[in-house]
Amino acid sequence: MSKTENGADLMHEVRTFFGARAVSFFMELGLMWLTTAHWKWNYALMAFLVQFVILAMNYIFSKLVVFKKGASAEEQKPEAGRS
Repeated sequence: MSKTENGADLMHEVRTFFGARAVSFFMELGLMWLTTAHWKWNYALMAFLVQFVILAMNYIFSKLVVFKKGASAEEQKPEAGRS
């Protein structure tokens, strides 16, 4: 869940979220093409296994790229407790 406080930060999160999902979509297409069309592996098995890879990539993208804590958020936390 997003905890942004202004519109610019929210729009940045939205852009990076959809950008990360686009990367994972094309990664899925590439993996499916490589394993099924090029290497002729079982389509159903690879569709199942590739979904786990994409699930892990989406989690990593969300944790490390999209919803990371910015330096400004870390700087504001100590100031809030001082007053």
